[in-house]
Amino acid sequence: RAEGCARMVLTSSFVLAPCAALEIGILSGTTPELQRAGHAVSRWTAGAGTVRAGWSLLPWLAIEMETGLVVPFERTRFGLVSPSRLVYRAPNVLFEGGFGASLSARID
Repeated sequence: RAEGCARMVLTSSFVLAPCAALEIGILSGTTPELQRAGHAVSRWTAGAGTVRAGWSLLPWLAIEMETGLVVPFERTRFGLVSPSRLVYRAPNVLFEGGFGASLSARID
């Protein structure tokens, strides 16, 4: 995942950062429990937009939250042949969110 963000300092202790991202990876599936076991691999490519907010509690400690949407460029399907059924299909849009803390240090 590669992403770029525009950091906006709203107050001395609050930062907002809208971000755009590109994801490239793989999806894989295995069916070891079935009689005709198989393995499938497909590429994963998606675009994402997120918004991060950070609140500085101390000069070296901040709490951060983020939320965003991921949109796959391809909607990969994984299915079984016998019995014929769809096992997984990438959704149109995925929601993502996160919460964390960051520590920073200044090295001179």
